[in-house]
Amino acid sequence: MQPQDWVRLRCVVGAEEADLVVDIFWQQGTAGVEQLGAGEAVEFIAGFDSRDGAEEARRQLHHLGIVVELEEVQDDGLDAWREHAEAVHADPFWIVPAWLSAPAEADPAKVLLVEPGRTFGSGSHPTTRLVTQMLARYVRSGDRVLDVGTGSGVLALAASRLGASSVTAIDIDEASPEVVRVNARANGATNIAASNLSLDAIASDQTDGAFDVVAANLLAPTIEELAAGLRSVVRTHGTLIVSGLLEERWVHGVKPLEPLQPIEVVTADGWAAVALR
Repeated sequence: MQPQDWVRLRCVVGAEEADLVVDIFWQQGTAGVEQLGAGEAVEFIAGFDSRDGAEEARRQLHHLGIVVELEEVQDDGLDAWREHAEAVHADPFWIVPAWLSAPAEADPAKVLLVEPGRTFGSGSHPTTRLVTQMLARYVRSGDRVLDVGTGSGVLALAASRLGASSVTAIDIDEASPEVVRVNARANGATNIAASNLSLDAIASDQTDGAFDVVAANLLAPTIEELAAGLRSVVRTHGTLIVSGLLEERWVHGVKPLEPLQPIEVVTADGWAAVALR
Protein backbone atom coordinates (compact mmCIF):
# COMPACT_ATOMS: atom_id res chain seq x y z
CA MET A 1 0.00 0.00 0.00
CA GLN A 2 1.27 3.44 -0.91
CA PRO A 3 1.72 6.11 1.77
CA GLN A 4 -0.92 8.32 0.17
CA ASP A 5 -3.51 5.59 0.84
CA TRP A 6 -3.32 6.21 4.59
CA VAL A 7 -6.05 8.24 6.26
CA ARG A 8 -6.60 9.57 9.73
CA LEU A 9 -9.80 9.94 11.75
CA ARG A 10 -10.09 12.66 14.36
CA CYS A 11 -12.87 13.27 16.87
CA VAL A 12 -13.54 14.90 20.23
CA VAL A 13 -15.88 13.08 22.61
CA GLY A 14 -16.98 13.11 26.22
CA ALA A 15 -15.23 10.85 28.70
CA GLU A 16 -18.25 8.55 28.87
CA GLU A 17 -17.95 7.82 25.13
CA ALA A 18 -14.18 7.31 25.00
CA ASP A 19 -14.14 3.53 25.51
CA LEU A 20 -16.74 2.96 22.79
CA VAL A 21 -14.97 5.23 20.28
CA VAL A 22 -11.59 3.55 20.75
CA ASP A 23 -13.18 0.10 20.57
CA ILE A 24 -14.80 0.95 17.20
CA PHE A 25 -11.46 2.22 15.88
CA TRP A 26 -9.72 -1.05 16.80
CA GLN A 27 -12.56 -3.20 15.45
CA GLN A 28 -12.21 -1.47 12.07
CA GLY A 29 -8.45 -2.04 11.86
CA THR A 30 -6.73 1.11 13.06
CA ALA A 31 -2.94 0.89 13.18
CA GLY A 32 -2.88 2.98 16.35
CA VAL A 33 -4.90 5.44 18.42
CA GLU A 34 -3.51 8.60 19.98
CA GLN A 35 -5.29 10.30 22.86
CA LEU A 36 -4.93 14.03 23.41
CA GLY A 37 -6.06 15.31 26.76
CA ALA A 38 -8.17 13.74 29.48
CA GLY A 39 -11.17 14.68 31.58
CA GLU A 40 -14.54 15.79 30.26
CA ALA A 41 -13.46 16.15 26.61
CA VAL A 42 -10.98 13.79 24.96
CA GLU A 43 -9.59 14.01 21.43
CA PHE A 44 -8.71 10.82 19.59
CA ILE A 45 -6.69 10.44 16.40
CA ALA A 46 -6.70 7.04 14.68
CA GLY A 47 -4.61 6.08 11.65
CA PHE A 48 -5.85 3.60 9.03
CA ASP A 49 -4.11 1.95 6.09
CA SER A 50 -7.56 1.07 4.72
CA ARG A 51 -9.98 3.76 3.62
CA ASP A 52 -12.77 1.18 3.83
CA GLY A 53 -12.02 0.55 7.50
CA ALA A 54 -11.83 4.26 8.24
CA GLU A 55 -15.09 4.97 6.44
CA GLU A 56 -16.86 2.18 8.32
CA ALA A 57 -15.57 3.49 11.66
CA ARG A 58 -16.74 6.98 10.72
CA ARG A 59 -20.13 5.63 9.65
CA GLN A 60 -20.63 3.80 12.96
CA LEU A 61 -19.61 6.84 14.99
CA HIS A 62 -21.80 9.15 12.88
CA HIS A 63 -24.72 6.80 13.62
CA LEU A 64 -24.02 7.44 17.32
CA GLY A 65 -24.08 11.20 16.76
CA ILE A 66 -20.30 11.64 16.95
CA VAL A 67 -18.69 14.01 14.44
CA VAL A 68 -15.54 12.51 12.91
CA GLU A 69 -13.11 14.24 10.54
CA LEU A 70 -11.29 12.19 7.90
CA GLU A 71 -7.88 13.47 6.80
CA GLU A 72 -5.42 12.31 4.16
CA VAL A 73 -1.90 11.63 5.44
CA GLN A 74 1.36 11.54 3.53
CA ASP A 75 3.00 8.77 5.55
CA ASP A 76 1.76 5.66 7.30
CA GLY A 77 1.99 7.21 10.75
CA LEU A 78 3.94 4.24 12.07
CA ASP A 79 7.47 5.40 11.30
CA ALA A 80 7.33 9.19 11.50
CA TRP A 81 6.74 9.10 15.26
CA ARG A 82 10.14 7.44 15.72
CA GLU A 83 11.81 10.81 15.29
CA HIS A 84 10.08 11.99 18.47
CA ALA A 85 10.23 8.78 20.51
CA GLU A 86 11.93 8.86 23.88
CA ALA A 87 12.66 6.62 26.83
CA VAL A 88 9.81 6.29 29.33
CA HIS A 89 10.21 5.65 33.05
CA ALA A 90 7.79 2.98 34.27
CA ASP A 91 9.05 2.34 37.77
CA PRO A 92 11.21 0.31 38.28
CA PHE A 93 11.99 0.07 34.56
CA TRP A 94 13.02 2.33 31.72
CA ILE A 95 11.22 1.43 28.49
CA VAL A 96 13.65 2.46 25.78
CA PRO A 97 13.00 2.47 22.01
CA ALA A 98 15.51 0.01 20.53
CA TRP A 99 17.07 2.67 18.27
CA LEU A 100 17.85 5.01 21.20
CA SER A 101 20.34 4.93 24.06
CA ALA A 102 19.11 4.47 27.59
CA PRO A 103 19.22 7.55 29.85
CA ALA A 104 22.46 7.94 31.78
CA GLU A 105 20.66 7.50 35.08
CA ALA A 106 19.05 4.21 34.06
CA ASP A 107 20.21 1.00 35.76
CA PRO A 108 21.12 -1.36 32.86
CA ALA A 109 19.35 -4.19 34.70
CA LYS A 110 16.13 -2.15 34.57
CA VAL A 111 16.23 -1.21 30.88
CA LEU A 112 13.71 -2.82 28.52
CA LEU A 113 14.59 -2.33 24.86
CA VAL A 114 11.47 -2.26 22.70
CA GLU A 115 11.04 -2.32 18.93
CA PRO A 116 7.27 -1.96 18.30
CA GLY A 117 7.49 -2.90 14.62
CA ARG A 118 3.94 -2.75 13.23
CA THR A 119 2.28 -3.49 16.55
CA PHE A 120 0.63 -1.38 19.23
CA GLY A 121 3.01 -0.99 22.13
CA SER A 122 5.82 1.57 22.26
CA GLY A 123 5.46 1.65 26.03
CA SER A 124 4.65 5.35 26.13
CA HIS A 125 0.95 5.08 26.92
CA PRO A 126 0.01 5.76 30.58
CA THR A 127 -1.74 2.40 30.90
CA THR A 128 1.44 0.53 29.95
CA ARG A 129 3.36 2.41 32.62
CA LEU A 130 0.66 1.74 35.21
CA VAL A 131 0.52 -2.00 34.55
CA THR A 132 4.32 -2.24 34.53
CA GLN A 133 4.37 -0.63 37.96
CA MET A 134 1.76 -3.08 39.22
CA LEU A 135 3.63 -6.07 37.82
CA ALA A 136 6.63 -4.99 39.89
CA ARG A 137 4.46 -5.29 43.01
CA TYR A 138 2.71 -8.56 42.25
CA VAL A 139 5.06 -10.77 40.19
CA ARG A 140 7.20 -13.02 42.37
CA SER A 141 10.14 -15.19 41.41
CA GLY A 142 8.88 -18.41 39.85
CA ASP A 143 5.41 -17.09 38.94
CA ARG A 144 3.64 -18.10 35.75
CA VAL A 145 2.44 -14.95 33.99
CA LEU A 146 -0.02 -14.39 31.12
CA ASP A 147 0.00 -11.16 29.08
CA VAL A 148 -3.28 -10.79 27.17
CA GLY A 149 -3.11 -8.34 24.26
CA THR A 150 0.66 -8.22 24.48
CA GLY A 151 1.32 -6.01 21.42
CA SER A 152 5.09 -5.58 21.26
CA GLY A 153 5.55 -7.48 24.52
CA VAL A 154 6.46 -4.68 26.94
CA LEU A 155 4.55 -6.22 29.84
CA ALA A 156 5.83 -9.69 29.02
CA LEU A 157 9.40 -8.37 29.08
CA ALA A 158 8.79 -6.71 32.45
CA ALA A 159 7.35 -9.91 33.92
CA SER A 160 10.30 -11.91 32.67
CA ARG A 161 12.78 -9.44 34.14
CA LEU A 162 10.90 -9.56 37.45
CA GLY A 163 11.64 -13.26 37.81
CA ALA A 164 8.65 -15.05 36.29
CA SER A 165 9.43 -18.67 35.51
CA SER A 166 7.42 -18.46 32.29
CA VAL A 167 5.51 -15.77 30.42
CA THR A 168 2.77 -16.52 27.89
CA ALA A 169 2.13 -13.56 25.58
CA ILE A 170 -0.92 -13.58 23.29
CA ASP A 171 -2.43 -11.10 20.84
CA ILE A 172 -4.87 -11.29 17.94
CA ASP A 173 -2.57 -9.04 15.88
CA GLU A 174 -0.79 -11.37 13.45
CA ALA A 175 2.35 -9.21 13.58
CA SER A 176 2.64 -9.40 17.36
CA PRO A 177 4.28 -12.80 18.03
CA GLU A 178 7.33 -12.18 15.83
CA VAL A 179 7.78 -8.67 17.25
CA VAL A 180 7.62 -10.10 20.78
CA ARG A 181 10.19 -12.75 19.88
CA VAL A 182 12.52 -10.09 18.49
CA ASN A 183 12.19 -8.04 21.65
CA ALA A 184 12.63 -11.09 23.85
CA ARG A 185 15.93 -11.91 22.12
CA ALA A 186 17.10 -8.30 22.40
CA ASN A 187 16.46 -8.38 26.14
CA GLY A 188 17.78 -11.87 26.82
CA ALA A 189 14.32 -13.11 27.84
CA THR A 190 14.29 -16.82 27.02
CA ASN A 191 11.11 -17.69 28.92
CA ILE A 192 8.53 -15.80 26.81
CA ALA A 193 6.22 -17.79 24.53
CA ALA A 194 4.35 -15.53 22.08
CA SER A 195 1.46 -16.57 19.86
CA ASN A 196 -1.90 -15.67 18.34
CA LEU A 197 -3.71 -18.18 20.53
CA SER A 198 -7.04 -16.94 21.81
CA LEU A 199 -7.78 -16.51 25.48
CA ASP A 200 -10.34 -19.32 25.18
CA ALA A 201 -7.64 -21.63 23.83
CA ILE A 202 -5.36 -20.74 26.72
CA ALA A 203 -8.19 -21.25 29.22
CA SER A 204 -9.06 -24.68 27.80
CA ASP A 205 -5.48 -25.91 28.00
CA GLN A 206 -4.58 -25.56 31.65
CA THR A 207 -2.37 -28.65 31.79
CA ASP A 208 0.09 -26.78 34.04
CA GLY A 209 -2.54 -25.02 36.12
CA ALA A 210 -3.75 -21.44 36.01
CA PHE A 211 -1.52 -18.36 36.05
CA ASP A 212 -0.22 -16.59 39.14
CA VAL A 213 -0.47 -13.17 37.48
CA VAL A 214 -2.51 -12.17 34.43
CA ALA A 215 -2.06 -8.75 32.80
CA ALA A 216 -4.68 -7.44 30.38
CA ASN A 217 -4.04 -3.92 29.12
CA LEU A 218 -7.03 -3.71 26.80
CA LEU A 219 -10.13 -1.49 26.71
CA ALA A 220 -13.28 -1.65 28.82
CA PRO A 221 -15.49 -3.25 26.10
CA THR A 222 -12.83 -5.89 25.41
CA ILE A 223 -12.36 -6.60 29.12
CA GLU A 224 -16.11 -7.11 29.38
CA GLU A 225 -16.10 -9.42 26.36
CA LEU A 226 -13.21 -11.48 27.75
CA ALA A 227 -14.26 -11.36 31.41
CA ALA A 228 -15.12 -15.04 31.80
CA GLY A 229 -11.86 -16.12 30.18
CA LEU A 230 -9.80 -13.69 32.26
CA ARG A 231 -11.36 -14.97 35.48
CA SER A 232 -10.77 -18.58 34.50
CA VAL A 233 -7.03 -18.28 33.84
CA VAL A 234 -6.16 -16.71 37.20
CA ARG A 235 -5.31 -19.26 39.87
CA THR A 236 -6.93 -19.09 43.31
CA HIS A 237 -5.27 -16.24 45.23
CA GLY A 238 -3.61 -15.15 41.99
CA THR A 239 -3.74 -11.59 40.68
CA LEU A 240 -5.48 -10.15 37.62
CA ILE A 241 -4.25 -6.72 36.51
CA VAL A 242 -6.40 -4.83 34.01
CA SER A 243 -6.07 -1.42 32.40
CA GLY A 244 -7.25 0.56 29.42
CA LEU A 245 -9.89 1.94 31.81
CA LEU A 246 -10.71 5.61 32.17
CA GLU A 247 -10.02 6.87 35.69
CA GLU A 248 -13.58 7.99 36.36
CA ARG A 249 -15.09 4.75 35.00
CA TRP A 250 -12.84 2.02 36.32
CA VAL A 251 -15.46 0.78 38.83
CA HIS A 252 -17.87 0.14 35.98
CA GLY A 253 -15.05 -1.38 33.89
CA VAL A 254 -14.20 -4.11 36.40
CA LYS A 255 -17.80 -5.07 37.24
CA PRO A 256 -17.82 -7.92 34.68
CA LEU A 257 -14.83 -9.47 36.46
CA GLU A 258 -16.77 -10.23 39.66
CA PRO A 259 -16.45 -12.18 41.93
CA LEU A 260 -12.84 -10.96 41.64
CA GLN A 261 -12.53 -7.79 43.69
CA PRO A 262 -10.21 -4.77 43.40
CA ILE A 263 -7.29 -4.79 45.82
CA GLU A 264 -5.40 -1.80 44.38
CA VAL A 265 -6.02 1.02 41.92
CA VAL A 266 -3.39 3.31 40.42
CA THR A 267 -4.07 6.23 38.09
CA ALA A 268 -2.21 8.57 35.75
CA ASP A 269 -3.24 11.06 33.09
CA GLY A 270 -6.92 10.14 33.27
CA TRP A 271 -6.35 6.36 33.07
CA ALA A 272 -6.58 3.63 35.72
CA ALA A 273 -5.07 0.19 36.26
CA VAL A 274 -6.70 -2.18 38.73
CA ALA A 275 -5.38 -5.29 40.51
CA LEU A 276 -8.04 -7.84 41.46
CA ARG A 277 -8.23 -11.10 43.40
